[in-house]
Amino acid sequence: MAPKHEEVVLGVSIPTQGIVLAAGLGSRMAPITDYTPKPLIPFFTVEMLELAVAQLHRAGVQRVAINAKHLASKVQDFVDQRLRSAFPNIEFFVSVEDEVLGTGGAVSRLRPWLKPGPFWMVNSDAVFAQPLIEMADEHVRRGNDATLMVTRAQEHLELRFLRASEDGLLIERTPGAEDTGFAFCGVHINESGLLDYLPRTGESCVLRAGHLPWVASGGRVRLFETTLFWADAGTPERYLEAHKRALPDIESWLPCKGD
Repeated sequence: MAPKHEEVVLGVSIPTQGIVLAAGLGSRMAPITDYTPKPLIPFFTVEMLELAVAQLHRAGVQRVAINAKHLASKVQDFVDQRLRSAFPNIEFFVSVEDEVLGTGGAVSRLRPWLKPGPFWMVNSDAVFAQPLIEMADEHVRRGNDATLMVTRAQEHLELRFLRASEDGLLIERTPGAEDTGFAFCGVHINESGLLDYLPRTGESCVLRAGHLPWVASGGRVRLFETTLFWADAGTPERYLEAHKRALPDIESWLPCKGD
């Protein structure tokens, strides 16, 4: 049972809906992904898609949309045969894309599904130990328009493209990684105003087409730094390295099936 929290502070609420991005071709993980969608590759004992849903469930999410394209029927089958029974309190919807839409296009396609209010977005290959309810509480407390999970862990030095103010507000995405920058973890909360900046059709990037124009017009897009384990498990090298880094503390956060 997910914990209950105060849901409205400063006009901003704890998100109870979320989107898991699972439509990537996973070409860097071939030949495994020739037959298995990348989101269904297990991290230790839990498929990465289920791990993302479990993290959202622990944060009180009640509605989850999952976008799919590559081997979409297998993603749909996993949702129907596994996730619906493992998480009976969550309403699931699978958005099958006919073309590559990117992170921004995936959200735009889900406009009819989204209810008014904030929503999570989680990359299915982002594996992390950070309790999401802590990030949601911070989003509410600070009255943010959007909150992006970031890390400055040394192993992600080459991914530090985000620059922020002293107060943690996003300023820009730099052309190259910077020692003082932050690495975006592919996990974020957005108020519905994000949709005003994203193109309604076609492929787009949620950061470049959504968050950065929002910042330019005065939006409060704030960074939430996690100091816990995070990994982008999207390549064989990163996937194996993530297991090695996670192993010493894995029992403290990896959920059991259906947790």
